[in-house]
Amino acid sequence: MMKTRFLSMVEIGGRICERFPLIVSDNGEAVIDVMRYMLCLFNEGNSYRSLETYSGHLRDFFAQLAVDGLTPSLMTVDYLNGYKEAIGKRASTQYAAQVLRTVLSFLLWMEEQKLFRGIIGEDCRCAITIKRAPGGAIQHALTKGSASPKSNHFPSDKAISVVKARGPRDCDLADRYKLMVDWCQVKGLRAKEVCGLLLTEVPDLVTIERAISDGRALEITLTVTKGSKPRIIEVHPLLLARTRTWISTARRLIVRRAGERARVAGWVYREPSQVFLSHTGAAALSPRAFSNSVRAAFLSAVADGELSLADRTWAHGLRKAMINREVRARGQKGANQREHALRHETGHGSLASLGRYVVTEQWPDDE
Repeated sequence: MMKTRFLSMVEIGGRICERFPLIVSDNGEAVIDVMRYMLCLFNEGNSYRSLETYSGHLRDFFAQLAVDGLTPSLMTVDYLNGYKEAIGKRASTQYAAQVLRTVLSFLLWMEEQKLFRGIIGEDCRCAITIKRAPGGAIQHALTKGSASPKSNHFPSDKAISVVKARGPRDCDLADRYKLMVDWCQVKGLRAKEVCGLLLTEVPDLVTIERAISDGRALEITLTVTKGSKPRIIEVHPLLLARTRTWISTARRLIVRRAGERARVAGWVYREPSQVFLSHTGAAALSPRAFSNSVRAAFLSAVADGELSLADRTWAHGLRKAMINREVRARGQKGANQREHALRHETGHGSLASLGRYVVTEQWPDDE
């Protein structure tokens, strides 16, 4: 029997992991290979929530290996096909494909770490032969069907405006919330990316003012992204100016208060490098907290009759709204070139993955 235990607030590579998972056996021994794999994923930029998901998949996998008296070094396609079929019967085919996607990624990591040889790879002589998508994702029949069903809905501009107005009551936190919503709605950032925006990535005020005077956008490089690949985006200087103003006013106040609390408690305060901090200032606002705030604002608007459940607005929906707005605005001439530009802007590995965000059957009424 395998269990998952969590370590709280672990510092890894200069980042704080709020809940780091350990897979342990009945005798309390941790599965070291999985622990090392989780460390690797976190260092690559994965959130603690992703670690929870992947560790859950691998916990069940190792539990099944223990029942069958096997180790990862003995994996075959036939065994994994049987394992996927068993998961599909007790859960769903989509979940089974997601679990196998995690398992294959873990096995490939073990192969690359030379923990075994010839089990998995692009070489046809391997027991499990995979292919790589242009973005680096593993392609194999075992992972087929892992994608979530495509949703034909994204929030309207009207719904987003209502939700944006229903943020925290505290003035400073309300400004933070509105700024984060705008970064997601206007630039299509994921919750992870807006929460990971760094102070060093926001240009100084002089550079911003020059861009405003010249009427041009500024390029910034995001380093906290899905897949941890730096991404260059163009940002309107007015959005950057608002962000820089928040940094020098409300954020500075949050940091000062956090420092005072730390001094009273007798410990050294280390100011986080992220732009958007939690109300305590001890760490960056987490993607889950931001997503929950958008969700709470939407439900509040529904309860007051300002929106209906059909107007569903959520954090990742802000990104989806941005993509559809950009697709809708482009003309037919040079459309393919602009699709590729939008793919790079939003950090999608392929046009197919970008296309999953595009709603083709119906546009919401933004009037």
